[in-house]
Amino acid sequence: MFQHFKFLLLPVVAGLVLSERVSADILTVTVNSSGHANTADGELTFPEAVLLMNTRFATDVAARTLGRELTAEEAALVRVETAPTTAREIRFNIPGAADTVHWITAPPGGFPILFADSVLIDGYSQPGASPNTNPITAPNTARLRIGWDVRTLTAEEEEGAVPDYTFKIQASEVVIQGISVVSSRETDNYGVTFAENANGGRISGCWFGISPGLDIVQGSEVAVAAFGSLGGHVVGTNGDGVDDHAEFNVIVAHAIGLMFEDTGDISVAGNFIGVMPDGVTMPSEEIRQSLEGDAVEGAGLSGQVVIGTNSDGIADDSERNIIGGMKDDVVEFYGPVENFVFAGNTVGLGIDGVTPLPVRKLLRAPSGHFRIGSDLDGSHDDAEGNTLANFTGFLIRYTRGLFLSFRGNDVRDNSGPIVSNEQQSYLASLLGGVPVEELRPVLVQLDNPSVIQIQAPLPASEDPGSQSIVIDLYRAVVVPAANPEAPGILEDLTPIASQVDNMAGDLDPRPGFIAIALAQLQGDVGDDSLVAFSTLQLPSAVETGPPSRPLRLTAPPQDPALRIARHSEGVRITWEGEGWTLQERTSVAGGEWVSLATSSPAILPVTGQSRYFRLVRGN
Repeated sequence: MFQHFKFLLLPVVAGLVLSERVSADILTVTVNSSGHANTADGELTFPEAVLLMNTRFATDVAARTLGRELTAEEAALVRVETAPTTAREIRFNIPGAADTVHWITAPPGGFPILFADSVLIDGYSQPGASPNTNPITAPNTARLRIGWDVRTLTAEEEEGAVPDYTFKIQASEVVIQGISVVSSRETDNYGVTFAENANGGRISGCWFGISPGLDIVQGSEVAVAAFGSLGGHVVGTNGDGVDDHAEFNVIVAHAIGLMFEDTGDISVAGNFIGVMPDGVTMPSEEIRQSLEGDAVEGAGLSGQVVIGTNSDGIADDSERNIIGGMKDDVVEFYGPVENFVFAGNTVGLGIDGVTPLPVRKLLRAPSGHFRIGSDLDGSHDDAEGNTLANFTGFLIRYTRGLFLSFRGNDVRDNSGPIVSNEQQSYLASLLGGVPVEELRPVLVQLDNPSVIQIQAPLPASEDPGSQSIVIDLYRAVVVPAANPEAPGILEDLTPIASQVDNMAGDLDPRPGFIAIALAQLQGDVGDDSLVAFSTLQLPSAVETGPPSRPLRLTAPPQDPALRIARHSEGVRITWEGEGWTLQERTSVAGGEWVSLATSSPAILPVTGQSRYFRLVRGN
């Protein structure tokens, strides 16, 4: 929900704000200056507003406070009301034309750390500002009028340290919206950071690495981070169906877009990452080549990290991320992750679904449970599949500790392999280190060409009933490899069928063998190939193995037409092709079919009664 509080409140008398701490106050502080000093005058700066929130509400002894009483002019900019619930807001009303962007530079030592809970920092309160109203598949139309310029961070004192963050939060339920942030890699800057004791924070409707006028494209090491926090943070929309479009972020020109360490339960939804506000262009080649180029990095993540939709049926389409231009990994974890979902995103394509925004690799991680795409459980499956396009490297690198579900994704125009490091996969460990070819399902077209059969790699189990196999079939465009023994590059993959072993639709009762009628496939395969992925479902893990070798289907032969003509000896019946038997019966409604001939032509006498003919395959 895009947050905006409106209250009819009374001004605080000078000095009252500092005299007591009240935990259930509604407090509104209006910033009317783009300065950054903490001085007793007639203006309130953003740093003063943060210090004032700490003064009034922070309980941590490490919190820095205002350290003085407000002047009468400053007190007039503070409104307070005791209420049963907390609602604290830092608003902006800096004088100037409606189209002016008011840049606030960080003071020496950086912006003060926020320790006060339940604070909304609302850049959209500045006159002339307005949030985005477009869906995620259209350009971002936000009009931002408040900016944080942290390109020249300095130490507070000559011997002090330069801050390594844009703005640090050590509080619960803090929301930042409607701010443009430009920064620099000249100093280590890890962005807007949720740190110790931070819980349930949200960054929405902000632009990172780009100015509202698009004239500054400059970021730092990280745009948004969470380090050692209590977790529960949202970057982008919370997907509650209320003002979701207003909550979309734009994140460009950072070495790493988002970084999470030693935290948990993170949601990243409704963002352009590496993609400019128009949704179809990237920062310049010069900028991209100077960056590490990852969208998400991290380690030590508990609970669930969701990049994209949570597929709860509420605003699922708004939870998609548009990701492009990643020089290295879209997602890289260098430490354990408990549960990770990457669903409903568009990677490597602009919002028009056509413009390429090339990326290199999708996922590298040492351990954890990872779902890339849909669980195909019949609930919101269409929203969960990713579009993965224009990858130049592998999509996924297997490791022994990584449990992977890769299902329901639309893959397009890729020049790298789907997976790599197959022999280090969890499936390989279950099968005892077999060659890579034995990790692949085997896909064949049976003698009955209307049926295909897949033999899945099935580990031995003392309890076979505890494991199941699911086969996903894709229509594939294959680029042949230079080595004819290699399987080739799967340039395009389109999901067309899924089948659980020994469930309805499986024509082969043997465990690990799945036979599917071509009529079950969604759409015509045409001149393309079929590719199968096998997913092993265990009580404690799910593992999708490497894809089968492509299979080019042979079209089932068409039944030949019967031609009947008069003949001097009776009736002459002809057909084309071999392996057919001509049969007849005397009633259209029923009766026994009698075989007459196995080769064309057949000469039959005239009997004076109705006769019905058909061709059947075989003798």
